[in-house]
Amino acid sequence: MTYLPSSPEIGGPTLAAYVAADPRRRAIFDNIRSRLGPAGKVEALARYYIVRCEFRREVFREILLACQSRLPGWARRSRGAAEMNREFVKEYREAYIAFRRESRGKPGGSADGR
Repeated sequence: MTYLPSSPEIGGPTLAAYVAADPRRRAIFDNIRSRLGPAGKVEALARYYIVRCEFRREVFREILLACQSRLPGWARRSRGAAEMNREFVKEYREAYIAFRRESRGKPGGSADGR
């Protein structure tokens, strides 16, 4: 499993310098952190956020490298990783749409009944 430190400073001087060099990196780091599972674990919500944008994928890779962490297969620069991510995004969206449809029929769901 892949885990991230709670702040760039905790991740060490290399990570702190990398994130500080570009304000967009800090925003991405914070957004990824806000989507992590328990104990900083990279789960589906964080992965979905990361893989939909090349710059986010690059920042994520560099964060892991700065922390001397192993890259998960889906975070690598390869055709296989790109295909895994396309399939993951498709399945994630389908599951989200099914969840939304199901929740609309429950009390407290959508007011228009869709």
